[in-house]
Amino acid sequence: LHVEFSIGIIAMLAALAFMLFSPYEFGLISIFIDPIVVGVLTGLLATQIDPLHRLMTPRRFRRDHARVLGQAIFYEQGVRHTQQRVGILVFFSLLERVVVVIADTEVTRLTCDSPEWKRVVDSIDQALADGGTGHDCATAMRELGSVLKPLLPRSEFDVNELPDEVDA
Repeated sequence: LHVEFSIGIIAMLAALAFMLFSPYEFGLISIFIDPIVVGVLTGLLATQIDPLHRLMTPRRFRRDHARVLGQAIFYEQGVRHTQQRVGILVFFSLLERVVVVIADTEVTRLTCDSPEWKRVVDSIDQALADGGTGHDCATAMRELGSVLKPLLPRSEFDVNELPDEVDA
């Protein structure tokens, strides 16, 4: 809500300044009520402009918000319940234009020191941040499989415990 409040307050102050310093005369009630109405309406309008939210919210805050949402989905969808603890959630937050990769404990243990893992996760995130298409993001995600393949070799007894579909 910081964006809506900020925009609303700026609009309210601009309306008040216009009313106080313009060559037109306004009644006292108008000077009191009109800026409030302008501020509220402008704040409501700001809720509909996603690029404005991205512009006025630091990337660190957008990333933190996406991480919290991704972790909630990771637990709600049961990604953490795989037998080998190798579940991975790739969460694309379109509003924030941030990608968060949340991996279960075994994947984290195997990849925590890997610069290759960090490079691939950053490339997925950058593909979305640059306004990339689904194709750009999918291409970057394929590299994730290349990094994981030697670390988590497939055995003949492997069972796909989670759906591989995109959940929007």
